[in-house]
Amino acid sequence: MPMIVATGGEDTLLRLSQYVPGKLEGSLINLRTVRKHSSVIKSIVYSIGKETLLFTSGASEELRCWKIDSHPPQGTSASDFDPSKDLLDISCLELAASPLVRYVETQSKSEQIVIQMVMFGL
Repeated sequence: MPMIVATGGEDTLLRLSQYVPGKLEGSLINLRTVRKHSSVIKSIVYSIGKETLLFTSGASEELRCWKIDSHPPQGTSASDFDPSKDLLDISCLELAASPLVRYVETQSKSEQIVIQMVMFGL
């Protein structure tokens, strides 16, 4: 199976790219770009188990969890897949974000109460 590289930076974009060997020093082909962070992406960590999970953290205390699925393109079997010329189909689904900050405003007669709720996880 080909190598997938996840990158992020000051532009707040998470990029998933495929390393394609065979060229001079190889090359990275961008497969998916996701804009969900509101600030610079500072770190990326992955976990492989039943599913492939990717964790990204941002400068404004954002932590996001992504489920990554990849498979050969339609019409190509896994045994016929050639990473030097075929590109993967890849999906990136956000599973959780923390902290998720929401503001709820309620008005009671002349006073306004602003409640900040911080939700963690799903």
